[in-house]
Amino acid sequence: MKKSTVRIITGIMLAAAAAIIWQVCFRSTGSPSKELSDSTKNLAKEYQTQGDADQPDFIQSEVNMSDRSDYDFSRAYMDFSVSMLKKSQESNGNRMISPLSIMLALTMTGNGARGETLAEMEAVLNGGYAMDVLNQEIPGWVSGLPDSEKGRLCLANAIWVNNRDDSFTPDQGFLEKNGYYYNADIFSSDFGEKTLADINNWVEQRTEGMVKDILDKIPEEAVMYLINAVAFEAEWEVTYKGSDLRNGTFTDAEGTEHTVSMMYSTEQTYMEDASATGFIKPYAEGYLFAAILPNEGISLEEYMNQLDSEQLLQTIGQADDTISVTAGLPKHESESSLELSEALSAMGMPLAFNDKLADFSGLGRSTKGNIYISRVLHKTYINIDELGTKAAAATVVEAVAESAMMIDKTVILNRPFLYMILEEDSMLPIFMGTVHVPGESDTP
Repeated sequence: MKKSTVRIITGIMLAAAAAIIWQVCFRSTGSPSKELSDSTKNLAKEYQTQGDADQPDFIQSEVNMSDRSDYDFSRAYMDFSVSMLKKSQESNGNRMISPLSIMLALTMTGNGARGETLAEMEAVLNGGYAMDVLNQEIPGWVSGLPDSEKGRLCLANAIWVNNRDDSFTPDQGFLEKNGYYYNADIFSSDFGEKTLADINNWVEQRTEGMVKDILDKIPEEAVMYLINAVAFEAEWEVTYKGSDLRNGTFTDAEGTEHTVSMMYSTEQTYMEDASATGFIKPYAEGYLFAAILPNEGISLEEYMNQLDSEQLLQTIGQADDTISVTAGLPKHESESSLELSEALSAMGMPLAFNDKLADFSGLGRSTKGNIYISRVLHKTYINIDELGTKAAAATVVEAVAESAMMIDKTVILNRPFLYMILEEDSMLPIFMGTVHVPGESDTP
């Protein structure tokens, strides 16, 4: 590694399953809440907008509609989601992503990008429209997502800044913007062992205990962490009874048969395109589970290769709730860990990962060199059973200085398939994944 650079490592994403609110939301994990150590100072009051406080200077009172007359957030979000899912499918392992969590982490980071680096990030994240447009759209959408006892999606953001020496100075406007738009907690700490414990405890609490020890160490060169955590939990609208569960056979892409616990039900929404069939199963409130099974003779890999956002939006949008479906869904628990820098570069933002050409001058200043993104680590967990779904996701950005009707259709998910957890009103995915063998984790 060259000592003339500073890098940003966009770190670990975790996910859980259910409804979402914008402010921090989490329940007790059974252990007492852990306080921050004396080495960490909470600066939230300084950077988060409190109550009816006046809007900061960077807020535009009126959006220039001539610059966004044809802007479609749903399409931009789905474009990013499908591209991200496809690029993350490097092998036949089970893979799940939270496109919302990835987008939030990168958008917070993008608020510090400038020049061509910013332009590339805007193209990948927002269809070429300005980051400020995305800053206004995401909070509005997220704040309207449902939250109830039977369907919860809780989200939290944080930025941790190294105060050990004077080599790195964060941009105050950058912290203020992320505090305002994303309600990000801002912490200042010396990045020692106590900081490591503080970050791990923060993530564990905000993923309801599903993600522990997300960081194994803090490098000596680390100057900043940007973190996003998402936790989801939802009950099925109609839970499975004992008679609905029985062993079934799942055949993987190699033709190997696996005995799985299959959950059978009758669903009222059927999906179909030229290459696949599927069904939508509702959670109790606010969210939907959608599964798509490629037709016999078409592998999941082949289906994913030809899938695009327009096709997926059309398949979901044309789902038929007049056709009932005999559905078979395997019980499934898995986690996966992904490093997404190559995928994001291939999607169109390579400059962000270039140690010499990246421009993150809006993030802060370092006396040790240029700032760039080194890694984007994404870690997810999901558990689907007869009662509902649980999942968890978190994102860490580590900046370091180098140094009931007649059954008409049947969809049994007994071979590799694609699934999504959708918000009911927007029909946009909070989580997306593929299952190659139910129950197997894909964690390097």
